This record gives sequence, C-alpha cells and structure tokens, in this order.
Amino acid sequence: MVFEFYKYQATGNDFIIIDDRENLFNTTDSCLIKSLCERRMGIGADGLILLRNHKKYDFEMIYFNSDGHESTLCGNGARCIVNFAHVLEIITNNSIFLAVDGIHEARIYDENVSIKFNDISKIEILDDDFIIDSGSPHYICFKDSIQNLNVLKSGREIRNKPRFKSKRINVNFVENGNPSKIRTYERGVEAETLSCGTGAVASSIALYHSGLSEENEIDLKTRGGILSVKFDEFNGSYKNILKETPERGIGIVFQDLSLFPHLNIFQNVSYALHEFGNEKMKERANYLLDCVGMLPFREKYPHMISGGEQQRVAIARALAPKPKLMLMDEPFTSLDNRLRDEIRDLTLSLLSEEGTSVIIVTHDPEEAMKVSDSIALMREGSIVQKGAPYNVYNKPIDSKAAKFLSNYNKIQGKVNNSQTETPFGLFMTPGLQNGLTAEIIIRPQHLKIDFDRNGKGPNPTSEHGVAARGEVVRSRFLGKESLVELKMEFDQSILKASVPGVFLPPSGINLWISVRRDRCFVFVKD
Repeated sequence: MVFEFYKYQATGNDFIIIDDRENLFNTTDSCLIKSLCERRMGIGADGLILLRNHKKYDFEMIYFNSDGHESTLCGNGARCIVNFAHVLEIITNNSIFLAVDGIHEARIYDENVSIKFNDISKIEILDDDFIIDSGSPHYICFKDSIQNLNVLKSGREIRNKPRFKSKRINVNFVENGNPSKIRTYERGVEAETLSCGTGAVASSIALYHSGLSEENEIDLKTRGGILSVKFDEFNGSYKNILKETPERGIGIVFQDLSLFPHLNIFQNVSYALHEFGNEKMKERANYLLDCVGMLPFREKYPHMISGGEQQRVAIARALAPKPKLMLMDEPFTSLDNRLRDEIRDLTLSLLSEEGTSVIIVTHDPEEAMKVSDSIALMREGSIVQKGAPYNVYNKPIDSKAAKFLSNYNKIQGKVNNSQTETPFGLFMTPGLQNGLTAEIIIRPQHLKIDFDRNGKGPNPTSEHGVAARGEVVRSRFLGKESLVELKMEFDQSILKASVPGVFLPPSGINLWISVRRDRCFVFVKD
C-alpha cells in the first residue's frame, strides 16, 4: 500500500500527516509508524497523525507518538491537522473535530490556528510541582533557570518514576518570566522536543494557579517559538482554554522558498488570506500575482515554473496578508546576477508600495549596500556594528568588518611613537602602544598606479605618501574596471589595484603604486 504523506510543524513540533479518509492505514502496525517517524532511516517526526472522516464532526484526528503507539491529545498536532483540513477544503475558517480526549473547536485566522481545549478542574500539587492533564498528562516543575538544564536526564528520571511510568507522563520545566520559558520531555518520543502544545497549556494553568502569574493570557517561549494560552478561571476550574501562536504581523521569504508543492500558484499566494473572505482573497492574490508578473501562471504548480518565477511567487505569498514586517533569509542567492537585480528591485518596490519594513539576512556586502537604509554587522550571534551603509563602509569598527565589506589589501608595521613605518612611508597610528603590530587595510580602488621611469617612481606627496614598486603578475578587465595584481618588491606580497575602464599592463613590467592615505584603515593586528 502506498500512502501520500505531508510534513507539518508547529513551533518546531513536527508531524507526518496522512489523509486517511478511506480508512486504509493499519493503525495496529506500530513498527511501521515507528519506522516512518525515525529521523535517520525514515521520514522523521515527533509523531504521526491520521485525518479520518466522521459522521458528526468535520473530521477525526488520530495521533501516534514516534514510538508507534497511539497517544493522547497533541496540541501542536491539532493545529497542524486543522490547517491540513483547510488545505484539503474539508473545513473553512471554523471547525469542530474529534480527538481521543473529546470534541474540540478550532478557528483559522491570518496565519494562525486557535484550538479550544477541554475544561481543567483537577490539579494535583506534589511538593512545589504540579500534575495537570490538559488532554495529555503533564508534570510541571519550576526552575530558576532552564537554559543549561539537562532535560533528557531530568525528564527521563521523573517520567520513569514508578508512580508515573504506567501513566506515560510528559515532563515540563518552566522558568517564570515575560514570556516564561518552557522545555519539555515528551513520552513516546523519549526525548526533548522543540515544543509541546498540551504542555504549554498545562504549564500556563500551573503558573496562574501557583500565583506566579496574575494574567490569564500567558505567552510561553519554547525552543521552537512562542505559544500563547488564554483561559478563564472559575473557583479553581479553568474553562474556555485556547492555545495559539501570537499574532505576528510578520511575513517570511525563506532561502529555499518553501512553496507548497501540492498547491498551485494561486493557492500558494492565497493560503494566508482566510480572513479576507472569498472575493477579497481572490482580488488580493490576483493583484499580487499580477504585480510580480505571475498571473498567467496562477494554475501551474511550483515544479512547473523556473527558480526565478518561484522567487516571485514566494514574495507575493509573503506579502499577501499585509505584514508589518518582512523577514528575508538570503532571498536572492540562488538567482543569477541579472535576474537577482531585477527581482531585488521588484521586491523593494513592492515592499515600499505596501509600506512594509524589511529585514534581509545576507552574506553579500554589495547587496546589503544596495538595499539597506541601515546595516547591522553580526558576528557569532551578536551585532558588532550598526549604521547607515555609508558610515559602516567608510568607518568599519575593526579589521574584520573592513575585510568583510569589500576586497582589500593589507600591510603591516611596528608602532613606534604613534607612527608606523611602511614601504609607503610613515603612517600616523595614535593611541597604539609602542611595539604593537599595526594592520593597515587598503581597498583596491584606493591604490594609485604610476609608470616606472628608469627605475624611479613619482615623487612623494602629502596625499599619497611614498610610492613602492611592484611587478605586474596579472591584469583582468572586469567590465566597469580593471584589476591589476602586483608582486611588491619590498616583501613579495601581492597587492591588488582597481582602475576604472580598461587598463591591462602586461605581466612582468614594473609599476609604482601609492596609497590614498585618507582612505586607509589602521587597526591593531589580531
């Protein structure tokens, strides 16, 4: 038997979903389910979900842990299968479905799926910890810090205690804050997962019940993202429990585009427009497809169009719900130079028209200069310099920043009395201690080339200092400029000089080069 499967995730909790409305999948084959969920030899997932027909409700959800056993409610899985049912056009924006713990209501709006949980009235307190069943049983313990906690070891110890082993309890470690942080050890997976929906609900109730939170709307930061839980409290019982992701107002264009392969171009763009209503949804999707030149392809599927065309669709899809902020992860790297410029200009024009702010992640400094009002240089997860492109380019904070932002040459010398001796004359290096090695960064366009005159170069000037002689190794025409590589006489190093237009001196001849002293960057050598 061959089954078509889909892969979904909600805040990093990932699932295999199968449309089993014909009841063909063997639910007793735990070995098969386990093998499908295995991450190295199978598809890989925290669990498997079957969508089945039901006489009374929109559909039925059947959930299996990755160990192959049918399980209790999975909150994140419920959000995924509601989304899946919407894609299959089984439901519209509102639905009622059946899960193992009973009936649940769901609502789709913007890019969010909200699930209503069953009431919770039984709360067990064990020392300072809580035991709460939110559709699945959960043990909740509060910690001052969970960042470096060994969740696998601590979670397994609690989960395997004689009292809980038969109950197959999940274990949540919660650090109170704003938002509170949570890490979960899931039974059936027998490991930490990036998030757990029922665990977020149980932990939110525990936070409120313990007095650690006075709010009945609680955000929990999981390793996979933020989950929001809302509820009403009546005499120690909790009702109207809703779990969702907070409204973001954020659009994302992924590096790999991540278009839905089973949806056509129109469906991809209209996917996040559930709240617009049918006519406005069509109008908005068609408008954006027309803007990016893809309206004639609206009935085609992603595999039927080129990479550049897919890029246009991804941009239209991200813009569809009118986000306040757009995140773009290396969005143009897969395109050739000509197409990259075209689509980048189109994207920026659309973003400007829509009034959308954008954050672009790129490793291409030239691209960053072209598109940005402000540049933030990041290194090892921290911002090291931020400012307007002109300032970042012309006033790099350190040698690494200077080297990253453009092609460069470097020369070195020892500091002596706030000066550094180089083959290009003395450089002022105030503030640097005697004996340190100064590293002077020079961009190719700031080297000046002069011809050799019987072994002599140009006279020194205040602007360019002393000239040094080098032998041409190679010269290349690059379109707008020429690049000349020279082996320097003073240390045999290679320096590169760029010259506007066509300048192609033959290899082996001697030339003299001098330096724009006001365009050099002086740093202490790392």
